[in-house]
Amino acid sequence: MQSSTPLGKQLDCAQVWERWPDIVGDNYYHHCRPLGLRDNCLRIEVDSSVWMHRLSFRRWDIIKKVNQLVKKNLISDVFLVLTREDEA
Repeated sequence: MQSSTPLGKQLDCAQVWERWPDIVGDNYYHHCRPLGLRDNCLRIEVDSSVWMHRLSFRRWDIIKKVNQLVKKNLISDVFLVLTREDEA
């Protein structure tokens, strides 16, 4: 399946969601989750500004792990979004 097709991209994203704990690690897994992929940018929701700051230092590691997982350059950037307090 070609990842250039909509279904192929959905399958690539499904791998990321499924393996999220392996990608970010146990310490970060409970504080963030992937939201979506758009224009090669992975949006990640984070539950606090402290974890957002910590995760920002792991940005390139996350990109590398995701691309290795799907065996292609699926993402080139990460965008961190803080969870609104009334949603947490």
